[in-house]
Amino acid sequence: EADGRFLSADPSGRVSLATSVCSTWELFLASEDWCARAAATATGQLPEIAGGAFDRKRIQDYIVHPTIRTRTNAKPSATKLLIYGYTKWSHGRVYYDLCSQLYKHGYIVDILDWQQNHAPNIQEIIPYYDLLMTALDGVRTLVDAYGVPYDRIIAISHHEFDIRMLIEQKGLPAFDKFANYGVVSDFVYCASQMAGVARAPMVATLGVNYSEFLTDVTERLATVGYASSMSTRTYGVEWKRGDIAEAAAREADLAFKVAGSTAQQVSFHDMPEFYKSVDAVLITSISESAGLPALEAAAAGRLVIGTPVGHFPLKAYQGGGLIA
Repeated sequence: EADGRFLSADPSGRVSLATSVCSTWELFLASEDWCARAAATATGQLPEIAGGAFDRKRIQDYIVHPTIRTRTNAKPSATKLLIYGYTKWSHGRVYYDLCSQLYKHGYIVDILDWQQNHAPNIQEIIPYYDLLMTALDGVRTLVDAYGVPYDRIIAISHHEFDIRMLIEQKGLPAFDKFANYGVVSDFVYCASQMAGVARAPMVATLGVNYSEFLTDVTERLATVGYASSMSTRTYGVEWKRGDIAEAAAREADLAFKVAGSTAQQVSFHDMPEFYKSVDAVLITSISESAGLPALEAAAAGRLVIGTPVGHFPLKAYQGGGLIA
């Protein structure tokens, strides 16, 4: 409509009214450049509409497919970036927040789910974007299966194990070919150097949307939470050790609550509510790159007790938790 409103119907036939959605959240895409620009007054919050409400969860879970973006041929004021990665759990959280923040500064940032086969339409997608960003796990598929040149890839290491994996797949020279090479913490920076990678990576530290997790500090300790995979074995090493966290909680006569599992994953959009439902969070890993659950739990005012992995020792020293 001329005044910026439109009607939409869900599969049940229920009709809802939305206002100025294109310029702020891009629920639909039109072939106009103004739809690629963030509104000057965008707050990132969905407004309440008289007589109805948005289904926030469905909106948050929706991913604009890069083929749709490509066909709009929108021309942003900044770079067009395609993230090739995992859309769930900690990776999904990081990518979601990154898209939200960069969009406000004139970038177009989309994500391509690396769990799906994109061979039928990849040649339509790739030319539109200026650069592609991926965790080291995704490099081989981009290069070998989709024919993306190394010099168009920004490669990010999220763990010391993915550095080892890429060295085994592509060798040390691959790191020198990337448009840029980054790591998510000082710990992974050191791990990269120790693995023999000559190129010094840029440290792109992980952060959290503090306001999304902020809640009142809990007044008692009754339930202990575990916000990661209970068990992960890489190169024969069990490095999560969630059974230790559960045993510690049971020994202290405290309830133990896990945020899903690898097989039954909880949406990262539901994690703020998870932290509200527990009073403390345990981390029992023998290796972490940065440790997103520790940052999220601390932002939610929850006691964090963790092993000295990633950047948690520094965060704990600064008041963000206790070292175990």
